[in-house]
Amino acid sequence: MAFIFLLSRGLETAVVLYAPALALSLITGTDPKAAILIMGVFSIVYTVFGGIAAVIWTDVAQMFVIWLGVILAILIPIFTVDGGLGSIISYAVSNNMIVGLDFTPGISNPYSFWGGLLGSGFLYLTYLGTDQSQVQRVLTAKSLRETKLSLSLAGFVVPIQTLLFLISGICLFTAFGGQAFENSDYVMLTFITQYLPVGMGGLVTAGVFAAGMSSVDSALNALATVTVNDFYKKCKPEASDDQCLKVSKLMTLFWGVFATVFALFLGGLGTVLDLINVIGPMFYPCMLSAFALAVFCKKGNEKGCIAAIITGLAVDLYMWKCTSIGSLWWSFFGFLVAFAVGYVVSVLTNKEKDREINEDFCYETATGSDLTISNVVKLAVAGKIAEKDEDGYYVVPGKIDKIGYALLIFFVVQCVILAFI
Repeated sequence: MAFIFLLSRGLETAVVLYAPALALSLITGTDPKAAILIMGVFSIVYTVFGGIAAVIWTDVAQMFVIWLGVILAILIPIFTVDGGLGSIISYAVSNNMIVGLDFTPGISNPYSFWGGLLGSGFLYLTYLGTDQSQVQRVLTAKSLRETKLSLSLAGFVVPIQTLLFLISGICLFTAFGGQAFENSDYVMLTFITQYLPVGMGGLVTAGVFAAGMSSVDSALNALATVTVNDFYKKCKPEASDDQCLKVSKLMTLFWGVFATVFALFLGGLGTVLDLINVIGPMFYPCMLSAFALAVFCKKGNEKGCIAAIITGLAVDLYMWKCTSIGSLWWSFFGFLVAFAVGYVVSVLTNKEKDREINEDFCYETATGSDLTISNVVKLAVAGKIAEKDEDGYYVVPGKIDKIGYALLIFFVVQCVILAFI
């Protein structure tokens, strides 16, 4: 599974690196390949020397820059387009850009309600639950409370941020009078170069760079971490922390070069969004199915996980090349088939007998089947471990904290609002 993650995240990093380089090229007139090299070198340098601390703190700063850029992309058209906000809304309505949820059944449309709920749902289960570029952020939290609060805050903020992105797109569509672009990646960039004064243009450009850089730095750090832990330490278990740190920096450099080289060949292959929507759903079902087998199933074993990974990749390749199934659906169907195959293989090959409850269970030192959800719940029921930590947050899987219920209510409210638009 580590190899699948490295391959998919390495390719995605190349795509994400390509996006801000494209902006640099268009705005400054720099050759696109030179822009990619500049962005690649800059990303590699501060990630190598800063590590996860640099990743997190630059992400924080970049988040505010992104919001500033998006807000400017909304406000400037509102105050410059004839008729203001009313004109923008009426123009968007007349062009069918403001529509509610599409409940039409079918798997060819990835952007229906069902595609969003099931396709995107399983995609983000993998992204937030198994992707090292996200998990590494969670692992830096000081406590379980901080971990849950950070993830929950993202659950409230990300939908609002996405809404702002969509509104900015509608505003730009009106500002350009419905002009068609050969490549949608150039919409924001053209707005910057043609409609904004120099100072404002610089701020919005920084927002474009920030969006890309915040993903590139975290991906490079994650790729290096997985390479060291799943490959280097397996080959050299006696390696010291200093040796691992040196190798980690070298791996950051290697993956940065890998992403930069691949980014040089992405021109003409489609928009950034198109490429991301193929690479993510292509590999994520493999990772999620293996993770689910290991964590949720007592019978899950290595052979079953390998079978799930191979099956998931084969199914997604088939859906990509031989069907018209929307890309967001690949995560859902790929996971179902991969998990089923992996579970059957695990049951057929698992010869171990059920183990007794581990009286000395500890989250920090537990490994293998001790960490399956069924075993943890069994320990909680038997009173061997506490259901909550000292801050009052559940540590036992299957239990939902108050903030979790608030998130569910927030999700339902969003669906109701969208259904009546």
